[in-house]
Amino acid sequence: MRKLGLLFYCIIYLMFLVSCASSNVEPPVIVFHNTVCIKPHEGYHYQTCHPITVTIDDFIMIVPADFDTDLASIPRWLWSIIAPSRSDFIPASILHDYLYTCHNGYGRKEIDTIFYTALRENGVSTMRAYQMYLAVRLFGQGHYSEDGSCAERLYKIAKRYGRCKDDIDSNIS
Repeated sequence: MRKLGLLFYCIIYLMFLVSCASSNVEPPVIVFHNTVCIKPHEGYHYQTCHPITVTIDDFIMIVPADFDTDLASIPRWLWSIIAPSRSDFIPASILHDYLYTCHNGYGRKEIDTIFYTALRENGVSTMRAYQMYLAVRLFGQGHYSEDGSCAERLYKIAKRYGRCKDDIDSNIS
């Protein structure tokens, strides 16, 4: 098991060294406006305790209360190396899970970049954030919803929290 973990680290490190991780594109600016709170749900899943307001560049997004998440989808055999419930992973993981199901125009690669940026802004090291970015790039396709338009869901949430439909429409389009 230890050799397998070492092999995993070596592969990720080599990918990090030879990849084109840096680009000329500015990373998104991500701001979590309130504290993230989760509660146990079923098995290894959790739910958000309250709505989480996040700004990605100028786009305001609300992750609803009771949103179901598995946090970082790390295989159990790797948990001794990297635990999915580390507190510095939680906000980025919830946002990533939400955007994979409700992306409203963000492509999968953009969502994965948002995940990486949110990890870095939450204090995760460059190497660890990049490992997690590579993992979602390599293995996340099966969790990504091609039909991730959530306009109706956003309208209901916005109405509940006093935002008008026009504000949401301007963020969706």
